[in-house]
Amino acid sequence: MNRRLTLQQNIALVVISIILLGVLYYFAVWETTSKTMETYDVTQLEDQLLTVQVKAQRMLQMEKVNEENADRTTGLVAGYNNLQNEIVELNRILGNADSYQINFEDATVDGGTVRRNISISFTSSSYDKAKEILQLLQNGKYKCLLRNIQMTAMDSGLEQTSQVRVSLSVTFYEYVVDSKAVEGLQKYVDPNATSTTSE
Repeated sequence: MNRRLTLQQNIALVVISIILLGVLYYFAVWETTSKTMETYDVTQLEDQLLTVQVKAQRMLQMEKVNEENADRTTGLVAGYNNLQNEIVELNRILGNADSYQINFEDATVDGGTVRRNISISFTSSSYDKAKEILQLLQNGKYKCLLRNIQMTAMDSGLEQTSQVRVSLSVTFYEYVVDSKAVEGLQKYVDPNATSTTSE
């Protein structure tokens, strides 16, 4: 039996064929191509890489400045116990920051030198402001050494950020005026020294 299709049936077949071709195109071509494009879209990765590179470059610059200033005898080595004056100096310098926190460790004695380690964290409105505060600390009134400096952009890269968080360790140096005054202090132990044990 050979039966001819009516005009309506032919139109329905054409519409169904177009819909099926559209669905087939969507799943076979469009969706696959979109997923592939997303997989190989590296613009976001490039932005992240650029941010990390800028951050690393800034850190290298800061370390270079510290190394250049490490041998300079800037600052006064005051007699033990100069803590009150050091606190005043820190408050003066860190007053330029948006916020700051200071944690003091017990002072240690190493021959005729007293070392006072202080952990500092602060936030500033920009990388340049943070750098300025670090330079003020480095070139402050009292002899100190800045170590373990870490800078973190709080919202984007260091170049475009509106706030930077900085953490570091500062060691102030004082000289022993009276050996009796430092009798209660712990002896300084160099954390980088390798201990040797005799058998």
